[in-house]
Parts: sequence; C-alpha cells; structure tokens
Amino acid sequence: MSIEEHIERQNDYIWRISRAVDNLRKFGEAKITYEQVKSRLNASNSSWNKFQDNHEKISEIKSAAKGDQVDASKKLSYFAKDYYGLCEEHFLSGEGVMLDLHESLKPAPTATAQAAAAPQDAPAGGSLKRLPRIDLPTFAGSYSEWKPFHDLFSSMVRENSQLSEVEKLHYLKTSVTGEPSKLIRNIALTAENFPRAWEALVSRYVNKRLLTDSHLATLFAIPRVTRKSSSELKSLYSNTCEALGALELLDRPEKLGDHIIVHMTICKLDPASLKEWEKSASEKLEPPSFAELKAFLIGRIHTIEAVKQAHANNQIATSKPHSSQGRSNPQTISSHTAQSKGQSCACCKGNHYIAFCSTFRDKSLDQRREVVSAKKLCFNCLGPDQQKDCRSNKTCRMCNGRHHSLLHRNSSSISTAANSGTSQGQAVVAQPAVQNVPISNSASLQ
Repeated sequence: MSIEEHIERQNDYIWRISRAVDNLRKFGEAKITYEQVKSRLNASNSSWNKFQDNHEKISEIKSAAKGDQVDASKKLSYFAKDYYGLCEEHFLSGEGVMLDLHESLKPAPTATAQAAAAPQDAPAGGSLKRLPRIDLPTFAGSYSEWKPFHDLFSSMVRENSQLSEVEKLHYLKTSVTGEPSKLIRNIALTAENFPRAWEALVSRYVNKRLLTDSHLATLFAIPRVTRKSSSELKSLYSNTCEALGALELLDRPEKLGDHIIVHMTICKLDPASLKEWEKSASEKLEPPSFAELKAFLIGRIHTIEAVKQAHANNQIATSKPHSSQGRSNPQTISSHTAQSKGQSCACCKGNHYIAFCSTFRDKSLDQRREVVSAKKLCFNCLGPDQQKDCRSNKTCRMCNGRHHSLLHRNSSSISTAANSGTSQGQAVVAQPAVQNVPISNSASLQ
C-alpha cells in the first residue's frame, strides 16, 4: 500500500473514534445500558490500536523515502496537521466520557454483597460521612514533584482494586503532561499495558541522585530576607522546612551534610571538570558521597597536571634549535632581526636576511648605505620600516649608536669625507656613522 492509502485508512479510524460518544448518545440516556457502554469502549480501543499500527507503517514509509519523496511526505496534511495528536485527543476525550458513564451504570451490589462490604465499625442507624473528592495529581516532569505524584497516584489509582487496568492507564495518561506524556504516549490503551507505562515513568524519574540535586538546588535558591517582615520570614521558614523534609524522605538525615557539601563543591567546578564529573556519575542512581567526589578531584588534578607537563615538554622539543654546524656565534644569537620569516632579501631577493647576504656584504660601506637608502630600509635593524618606527632595542656594537653595525663609520672616515667635500665647495651633511666592517660567514645581525 502507498502512503496515501494508509493515510486514507487513518482518516476512517479518526472518524470512528471521534464519533464514538455521539453515536452512543443517539440511543438516548434512558436506553443506554452498562453493556452498551462496555461494547463501545471495546470498539473504540480496537480502532485506536489499529490507528497506532497503521501509524507505524506510515512512519516506516516516510523513513525509507529518498530525494524528492522526503519533501513530498513532509507536506502531507497527515504530518503537517498532526493527525496522530488529533486522533489521540479524540480517543482520550471519548474514552474518559464513556468510562465515567460506564462507572455510573455499574449494577448496584446485592443486599448480601452490601452487608459483606459494610465496615464492621459503622455507626448504627447511619452511613459513613462522605469525604470531599480528591483531584488526581498531575506530573510535568520535575524531579522535585515526582515523589508526591508517585505516592498520591499510587494511593488513589494504582492500588485501587475497584479500577480495571485499562482505567488505571487512562487516568495515568491524563495525569501527565510534557515529557512524561511523550514517554508513554505511544503505549496502547489496553489492560496489559498499564504496568509497562507505570514502569517506564518509574525507571525514568526514580533517580535519587538527581532528586537530591533538585531539592538542594531548591534549598539554595530560596530568596534572602531583605527587610523586617514576618511574612518573608514565614516564607523562608516554610520553604526551608519543605526542602529539608523532601531531602530526609530520600535518604537518612545523617547523610544530609555530606550531600550538601558535595552539591556546593560541584557548583564551584569549571565547566570542563563539571562535564567530566557528570560523566563519571551518570550511571549512578544513588547520591555520591564526598569520598567519591574527593577521589574524582584528586584524579582530575593529576590528569590536568600530566597534560600540562606533556604540553610543556612538546613545546621545549619543538622550539629546540637543530643545526648541523654546531653552536651559533654568541653575537649572532644576541642580535636582532626585524625581518619576518617570509621576507626576501632587499638586495638580491634571496630567502635570507639582508645582513647575511654575500652580495650586500661584498659591497663597500657607501654602496651598502646607498642600498639601504634606495630600498627605504631601517638604518638600525635593516628591516623594511623607517628608523623612527623601529622597535628593535639593539644598537651598534662599536659606538652604541642607533644604526646597524654594518653601517658604522669611524670618526677618521667622517673627517676625511668632510675635508674632501669642503675642498670641492660642497656642503657636508652629517650621516650616521658607518664603518666597512669585515663580516665572517657567521656574521651577526647587529
């Protein structure tokens, strides 16, 4: 069958379920009997079970769809308008009406049965006083609300021998909302499924560790009293007693101090450590002791220290220089380099610093100065920046001047150049002192 044919069948089931109560009422209140209601209930349950089975087939077809079929299936009104949720709402609503009607039409017990069921201590000549009706509890998934819901629902419904299993399951489905409702939504409304649905909720929410954390969070979230007020003090007192009472119901009072210390310590963990702690405690249903937390913290400390040490060792290993020519010249190590690793030589375009360039070193002092000026290099570090922007704190090794050692000129050379310039009637402009310094193969950079 195609998905469209399955959906057409679903429409028929929805129509039957939605019309169940109206069709029953057509008989008239005087003609509706206990057995008729029971028959309608069985028919409605049968249609709902068939609807669920067919829904699973539609879901399988949708999951197997590929390409354009995926987009086409999403646009079907069955999914767009949530036919499943619509049918479920009709079913639960109609089921509730018919169950109430079924209960009201239950045959009255005989006199013998009434006498047997009557309490022995009933007052003579009068009946027992009828207590006010207790509304069924509701549960939306909060761990702090699970214990009260569990106890009250068990007392009113689960342990009530007058209710059938299918009635108990109906009351359970109508008493839960949100996540708990989704958890048991696809469980068919049949007598044998009530224990299954109840166990699904119990296994999901009976987690003493999370319940303890929830109550402790509530305890520490109680607002502070900020003014002289009896009402605020009463609220503080009642909220504290309520949280402590819930904690005492979960565990022995002598363990409460241990739980508080663990909770306060966990709240102060960094996100990464908190994540590791939750991983280690995720499979435990009982609240952890402080001894367990202490063991975790010690192990966490050792792990972080070991990782940090290994990282430091890796940095040392990668930063250690590797040279086949032995140790470098001390002067070379202490010199500065303004040029980046990807910068080419300004003199020969080679992949090295200009101070190591053989072409640059073989030039005369004036020629080196001309190269530096023409390439607009820094006179101090030979980098591509202007001298006023130079960040190097190195100076000339010969005179401590703000120029590179390869550009140093002694005073005698300056005097000779000045006399020669004066004899030719030319103005002498003071230049940075530069000397034609002999450079070895391991020349320093400054």
